[in-house]
Amino acid sequence: MQETAKQTLTIENIYSIYKKYSIIGKDYFLPVDISRSHTKQEILLVATILFSQKGYHGVSIHDISKIIGIKTSSVYNHFQNKEEIWEKVLLHSTKLFLLYMREVSKYLARKNKIKDMLDIVFYEPKRMENIFPCYAFGVIQRERIYNTFAGKLFSKICKHTVKILTRNFKQCSDINEDVNLDSVGMTILLTIFFGLNCKAEDLLTNTTSYDFAEFFDGIQKMLLSSIQA
Repeated sequence: MQETAKQTLTIENIYSIYKKYSIIGKDYFLPVDISRSHTKQEILLVATILFSQKGYHGVSIHDISKIIGIKTSSVYNHFQNKEEIWEKVLLHSTKLFLLYMREVSKYLARKNKIKDMLDIVFYEPKRMENIFPCYAFGVIQRERIYNTFAGKLFSKICKHTVKILTRNFKQCSDINEDVNLDSVGMTILLTIFFGLNCKAEDLLTNTTSYDFAEFFDGIQKMLLSSIQA
């Protein structure tokens, strides 16, 4: 494993990573023209990352404002309290991920072979360009056990994703009919976001922890051998 010096989390390096890697950003989080005047969106963006890393109780309003470079009191010009920021992040995170899966589903519907579908499912994770969906999902995934609202949203995301994957896999002509496709769908979902969360952390801290293409290749081969007839 190679590792370089970690860099401080700032709004500037968050924007740098966002611009470079979030190719679907304008539909998912921020406008294409990212401006320092969009304070409310900056708050949500930074809060999403911090909540995904530290959880709700590990983040303060001061933590968020410090990274953005504004006074703590300025945050209250846009949100009543941390709870409101938290709820906005959760709701937007859910919307973001469901939109992401809707796009994936469009491509899956054009295929009828297991290998082709797995290629589509793992295409973006292998490239590691869309990292902000993983931060958003990470917020919900992290807090699902401790927060009822997050737990409900997590369940919604999982059911929706598994439904999409199961529906499309059933259309494959080479599917192993004895396989529990719901379990396969959940395995794919959790595996992808484990990898994406690790990669996103690498990008923000300027470190390298995994060969992600190799990691997902291995998972894909394992799934193919277990569900292909």
